[in-house]
Amino acid sequence: MPDRTVSLTIEQTDEVCRDLSLIYINILGVLDNYAWVMVHQFGNEETKKARPASIGLFKSTLAEDCNLKPAIDAVSSFRGWESDIKDRRDPAAHRMPLYVPPAAYTPEEIAEVDRLDNLRVEALLAENFQKVSDLRSDRTHIGNFVSVFLHDPGEKAIEIYPTLPEDIGQMVKIGRIVHAFLRDPTKAR
Repeated sequence: MPDRTVSLTIEQTDEVCRDLSLIYINILGVLDNYAWVMVHQFGNEETKKARPASIGLFKSTLAEDCNLKPAIDAVSSFRGWESDIKDRRDPAAHRMPLYVPPAAYTPEEIAEVDRLDNLRVEALLAENFQKVSDLRSDRTHIGNFVSVFLHDPGEKAIEIYPTLPEDIGQMVKIGRIVHAFLRDPTKAR
């Protein structure tokens, strides 16, 4: 939630990171699928014989196909967004998964997290699993959740809100254009 302040548990962090990476990987996957459907349904023979890597809503192969040009022209205003989305998606798909930190900590909170982690190791070595669980729970009450994601610690963090909803919204807008074109290729907008 946009107003969350409670730090994430380890399980929640894993789940959010996985889901965020999946969303970004699949946004471009959906756009690629739209391009393939358009080529299959209305592409000229040259486009249908093009190399698979040259098929995409923002690639010149579709823009040069007179049958597809109206729809490609209509989605061309999203070209800048597509470049931005690749910056968020490509690391998740190729190198580094997107990461949502569980919390931000003050120096005092870092010291407390370290203390609790050391106690957890001691409890684990003593096979006191209830204490391990209790200390783990105590740790989740330290720090504040910050609604950001990143993929490289050396790069700037990205705000989850409004970035994620806006990216999904842009994909939906492109989908509407493509759907309208697929229903009636003479009325692309």
